[in-house]
Amino acid sequence: MGRQVELAFLHPLWLTAAWIVSAVALLCSVEAGGAFDTAGSIFPAPWPIAFAVALSFASAFLLPLAWVHGVFRAAHLAMREEGTSRLSDWTFWLAGAGCALAVLASPAIMMSDEATLEAIGYWPNLVGMGVAAAYVASFWTAATTLVRFEGRTGQSDGKVAGTFVLLLYWIIGAWLLRPRLMKLKAALTAAPGTSAA
Repeated sequence: MGRQVELAFLHPLWLTAAWIVSAVALLCSVEAGGAFDTAGSIFPAPWPIAFAVALSFASAFLLPLAWVHGVFRAAHLAMREEGTSRLSDWTFWLAGAGCALAVLASPAIMMSDEATLEAIGYWPNLVGMGVAAAYVASFWTAATTLVRFEGRTGQSDGKVAGTFVLLLYWIIGAWLLRPRLMKLKAALTAAPGTSAA
């Protein structure tokens, strides 16, 4: 199994830790923001706040997206459909690139003054909506693929919508999906010739 596939079997404690880091970073940025916000605006933000927001984005979006992409790749590998999986990967790569861009750009945007923000305009919002759509589509694609795998092996535990909700609310879903993912892992390890995805 490749590293992408192994991410599907990441222990839920790692995802819980990512959520805690995200929450703490966001709380620190809000608390610190209130301390220096005297003009009614948080811009320009000092670098610790901008860094905390970037860390929050990274732990709340990038790690769960990598986990969900691993679930998608593992289910495809278990079904021996590696040739078609690349066609659906574009949603994951688009969402991942957008989230990485948000992580990298958020400190620069937050440390900008009001005039710079006005000059930037609304294009980050439009790009953000496209990235958000790709992010949600990635979770739906992974849910569909996992349920399809379970249907082929007689292990179907739920519908696509329920799996999608569990993936989307990953802080709880990682724990509830663990038994299903362990069945997927068992199918992968039992299959002869399973290689990197």
